[in-house]
Amino acid sequence: MNTNVVIVGAGNAGHELAARLRSRHPVILVDIDASHLTPYGPPVVIEQGTAISPRLGTIIPVAADASSRLVQRALLSVEASSTLIAATGNDEVNIEVGKVAKELGFDPVIAVQHSDHNETNFRREGIISFNRSKIVAEYIEQTIQYKGAVAPLCIGLGKGELLELCISEMSPILGQPLRQLSLHQFRIAAIFRGNELIVPMGDTVLMPKDRVLFVGDPAVLASITEYLRIGTPRFPMPYGPTLVTLEWEGPDEGLLAEASHFSAACDAAPVCRGLPSDQSASKDPEKQARSFALLPIGHSGFQERVKSERPGLVLTKASMKSVLERVLGLRGPDARLCDTLDVPILISRGSIPYNRIIFPISADEDSPGLGLAIDLARRFSLPIIAVHVDLPQFITGEHDDALHEDVVHVKRMCDLFHVPMEHVHLEGNPIERLADLTGPQDLLVVTRRRKRSDSFLHPDVALRTALSARCSVLVLSPEHED
Repeated sequence: MNTNVVIVGAGNAGHELAARLRSRHPVILVDIDASHLTPYGPPVVIEQGTAISPRLGTIIPVAADASSRLVQRALLSVEASSTLIAATGNDEVNIEVGKVAKELGFDPVIAVQHSDHNETNFRREGIISFNRSKIVAEYIEQTIQYKGAVAPLCIGLGKGELLELCISEMSPILGQPLRQLSLHQFRIAAIFRGNELIVPMGDTVLMPKDRVLFVGDPAVLASITEYLRIGTPRFPMPYGPTLVTLEWEGPDEGLLAEASHFSAACDAAPVCRGLPSDQSASKDPEKQARSFALLPIGHSGFQERVKSERPGLVLTKASMKSVLERVLGLRGPDARLCDTLDVPILISRGSIPYNRIIFPISADEDSPGLGLAIDLARRFSLPIIAVHVDLPQFITGEHDDALHEDVVHVKRMCDLFHVPMEHVHLEGNPIERLADLTGPQDLLVVTRRRKRSDSFLHPDVALRTALSARCSVLVLSPEHED
């Protein structure tokens, strides 16, 4: 998928960038002064509802104030990733434009920096800046050093043998001392953790969000670093290596079949069956699944017994709340199960084989639910249907700015992991609309707040959806910081 490039500032740098990038990216060139855009034809004027769809090989001129959220929203496409380059002659303008772009979801956001004093300001807003004076000074210095021969401005030989990347929490090299890695044709030269430079040693362990500088053969470095950055699907890790079924009413072949479906997709993760005490056995060689005696959820030994199997996923059937629990807004058996075990819980409806993964969009970008949905989509080679359910706007009176930004974030993450995504925007009761959207072979992934009450005024939307959905529902109940 081509990345749309939005260049703000039609000065010398903006024109040069547009000319260089147009053969590889659709380019939009924005300037507040329409006269600066005359080489590209009549400029587009941004109005409410304006949508711009650039094509590869073209430069679309736009006469507008790029510090406006309305303008940038029109330039940002949900269907493709977008990069913004702030190349005006004013650092304050570049910072303001870059700040809005970061908030809306442009990635990356790059700026030309004119003053040394503004480096901290660019860094604080998360904008990648290139100091113009330092680049010129480096060019002249290297020209003198090499006695007239022009050396590359980038580090190293300029052939792609050095590459810096940010390690994600899904990377397969997390938690391992560097000495245990098989480093062939590349090496780790430096690690940047926050504002700290770490010189890598054999016992150094990488952490999420570390920026790592790799050096190696350019023929293999790009593909290797991409794999190390995003890794391969890890589910059911890091929760645990085992799939555990809780078969309260006795052997449930449908539940076992869904667990086996997960096992086949998750590198043959072992399945362990929780059965009533009179039907369990320590081993079941014919069905290739261990079993153990189930204790009631309220039993003091229930949590310890299930956790002793090191579950990465627990599968069970939905349970109805008692009349008293419904009247008093108390947590039912499913809520107590989700709150007791620190792992994803699958409320099974035998939806296998899955056709798609449905993920309700949350405003919380740090929610682990999105990472889990993407990991499962990669495991099962399925698309994600990203759903946003709102109360009707005539009731809330809210604008859809937040909706657009949330969708862009999900789209950007799906693009990073090469997962197909379709966006669906619905209005109405979230529980009813999500239930209506689900089909018998979907997998719905929902996130809920742990130990929350479930009353008429404050429903546990995730678990109520799990009761009404027509498909299996995977529930994640992470701890929330106050």
